[in-house]
Amino acid sequence: MCSFHMLGVIISFEWWSTTFSEAIRDFGHTVMVLSPWNDPIPLKRAWCLYELYQSVQTKSTFEVAMSRKEEVKCWTNLNEDTFRNMLSRIDVSNAEAFMETDRQRIFAAVEQEEGGFNTLNATVLSTMKDWVYKMVNQKSTESSDNPSTKTRLAVICQSQDQFDKAEQLLEEAHALGVAKWGANSLDAASLRLSVGRVKEKRGKWQEALDIYSDCWRFFAKTLGDEHSKTVFAMGLYGSLLRLRGKHADAERVIVQTISIKERRLGVNHISTAQSKQSLAVAYTVMGKLKEADALHRESITTFKLKMGNEHSTTLTAMNNLGSVCRQLGNLDEAEELYKEVLVQREIRLGPHSRDTLDTKQCLANLSNGRSNFEQAEVLYRECIEGYTKVLGENHHTTLMCIGNCAVLYRKMGKLQQAEELYNKCYIARKQVLGEDHPDTFDALSMLANLYNVQKKNEEAEKLYLQVMSGYKTCLSEDHPKFLSCCNNYASMLASLGRWDEAEPLYETIIERGEVLFGAQHQGLQLWKKNYRLDKARHEKETKEMEAD
Repeated sequence: MCSFHMLGVIISFEWWSTTFSEAIRDFGHTVMVLSPWNDPIPLKRAWCLYELYQSVQTKSTFEVAMSRKEEVKCWTNLNEDTFRNMLSRIDVSNAEAFMETDRQRIFAAVEQEEGGFNTLNATVLSTMKDWVYKMVNQKSTESSDNPSTKTRLAVICQSQDQFDKAEQLLEEAHALGVAKWGANSLDAASLRLSVGRVKEKRGKWQEALDIYSDCWRFFAKTLGDEHSKTVFAMGLYGSLLRLRGKHADAERVIVQTISIKERRLGVNHISTAQSKQSLAVAYTVMGKLKEADALHRESITTFKLKMGNEHSTTLTAMNNLGSVCRQLGNLDEAEELYKEVLVQREIRLGPHSRDTLDTKQCLANLSNGRSNFEQAEVLYRECIEGYTKVLGENHHTTLMCIGNCAVLYRKMGKLQQAEELYNKCYIARKQVLGEDHPDTFDALSMLANLYNVQKKNEEAEKLYLQVMSGYKTCLSEDHPKFLSCCNNYASMLASLGRWDEAEPLYETIIERGEVLFGAQHQGLQLWKKNYRLDKARHEKETKEMEAD
C-alpha cells in the first residue's frame, strides 16, 4: 500500500477522487501485506482501507501477500470463527492514521462517496472474503487429493453461506478419505460426521440424523461407548433430535451424554458443563424453564472457575441464561446479564463481531417485550447493519434479525414495513436454503400471521395450510412449530366464525402438547388461553343469536 502520511497540505475531495484514483488505475496492481494474519495492521489503517476501496473501484488487480511464517499460521489456524473475527474488526470509521490531519482528509473523502462508510466497509469486506475464498480454493486445487484441504475450503464456504458447495466439498473429502484410509477408518468416519453437520445446516435433517446415528454406532463399536468421539456424535444426534421436535428422545440422549461425561471426566469438567448447556437449551424449548435456569447457572459456575469470567464460553452461557430469565419474567436480571456480556464482548471482540451483535439483539428482544418499541427498533437496525456487514444480507442470522424487526413493526402497526421485511426474509431463505427448508416455512408462517392481522383472510389461510403441510413433512406433526402454526390457524378460523373447524384443531394440538411438553410449556399455555377465549366468545355469540 502507498503511504501519503508525509503530505502536509490540505487535499480536496476532488484530488482524492481524481488524481489519487487515477494513480491507482495507472499502477493497476495493489498488494496488501497481511501481518499478523488474524489481526492485520493494514485493516486498521485508514490509508490502506481507502486505497483498497479505490483499487476495487478502478478494477485494479488486488493481491494479498504474507510472509512464509504468517502463511503457515494462517493455513494452520484458519477456520470459520477466526475468519469472522478478522472481518469483524474492519471498520473504516475506527481506522487510524499516523497524522490526524490525514485521517480527517480520508474521512472527508469517504463521506463524499455514495454510501459513505457503509459502502466502503462493504467493499473492503467483500474483497477480503473473495481473497480468502480464492486462497483456499487455490490450495484445494494444488492438493486436489487431500481430504483436509477440501474440508478447510468447505469451512470457508459455510462461513459465506455457500452450503451447497460446502456439502459437495465434504462429500468429495469423505470419498477421498474412504479411498485413502478405508471405509471403516476413524478418519473417514470423522469426515462423514462433518458431512452430516453441513446437511443439518442445509435443513436435510433426516439425512443428518442417519449419519449421526451411523457414526455414533461406529465409534461405539470401534472405540467404546464412552470414547470422546462416540460421545461427540451422540451429542450431535441428541441436539438434532431437539430441533426436530423429538424432545423426549433428545432429553434421553443428552442426559446419557452428561452421565458418561460426569463419570469419565468429572462433574465439574468443561465438557460436562457444555453438555449441560445443551440440555438447558432443550429444556428451554420444552418449556422446562426452571430446570433450564438451574443447569445454566451450574454450567456458568464451572466455566467461570475453569475458564474465567470473560471467556467466550462463559459469556455465551450467561447470554443463554439471560434468555431464560426473560422468559421467566425476571426482566431486570436478564437485562443485567445481557449488558454485562455486551460490555465484555465489545472489549474482547469489537462492536461488530457476530457474538456482540447476538447480545445486542437479545437486548432488542427484551426492549420489544417491554414495549420499548423505539429503543428496540434502534437496536434491531444496528444489528441488521452489523450482521449484513459481517455475515452478508442473506445469512440466516441476518434474516432472523430482520424477521424480529418485522414482528416489532407489526406490533407497532407499521404493517407495510413489516410486510416488506417478511417478504425479504422469505425470498432470501427460499433462494439460499430452498423451498422445503424449515427456516423458509418460518418466514411464510410469519407472513401468514401478518395477513391474518391485515384481515387478508384468503391469503392467510392459503399460507397457513402451506406452512402446516411443510412443517409436517420436514419436521413432524409433534414439532412445536407445527402445533404453533395450527394454533394460529385455529384462531383465525374462530375469528371468522368457523368454530366447527377451529374447535377440533384446538383440542388436537392441546392434547398433543400436554403429552409432548407438559403443563409448563409456554406454547401450550398460550394455546389453552386462546382456546378458552375463542370458545367463550363463540358461546356468547351463539347465545345472543338464540336470544334474537
